[in-house]
Amino acid sequence: MITPDGWLSWAERKPGPAEKVYPQPNSASGFVPHSMVGRLVGWYSRLFDMSRDAAGRFTPNAAASVHGSILLDGHVIQHYPFTASCWASGGTYQNTNFIAFENESLYTNGRPDESLDFTPEQVVSNLRIICELAAWKGWTPRRPRDLSDRAATLYEHNECVTIFGGRGTSCPSARTAPLWAQIGAAMPELEEQK
Repeated sequence: MITPDGWLSWAERKPGPAEKVYPQPNSASGFVPHSMVGRLVGWYSRLFDMSRDAAGRFTPNAAASVHGSILLDGHVIQHYPFTASCWASGGTYQNTNFIAFENESLYTNGRPDESLDFTPEQVVSNLRIICELAAWKGWTPRRPRDLSDRAATLYEHNECVTIFGGRGTSCPSARTAPLWAQIGAAMPELEEQK
């Protein structure tokens, strides 16, 4: 369940820095799953980094925020309410209209391995958030038909940049296949719309 002020009632809360959001509220018109480069501690080194340059702007490492984090075991930690517009998905439009969650990844040979799919537990947590968001805001979960579809509600980070503009990214590195398959299985009408 989502509280009236935009928090998941069942998730752990670890609020991010208040300065790392846009001034305008988020319409929560869709969802974007992201892929952490490695484990939660690495992501926290960016989320809670308050470093600024000589002009007072956040440094590139520090200029990042996201609504929440989903650990490998499916545990969900929310950093900002769904009414906040985080600095997550590459541009103003997507950051003020979509909810974004980072998904922890594994290490292989001492390096982050983003090529591995979301764990089954991460799929369940993402799906629960998507379903609750859709019910809260009254939208139907739908993937884009192609890279010109601006009316979908479920995008990947790299799709957001291609469709809405912004800085390039490889995120989520194709890790989302099990999530999209589960959504298709749970909601057959999505398959019909493809």
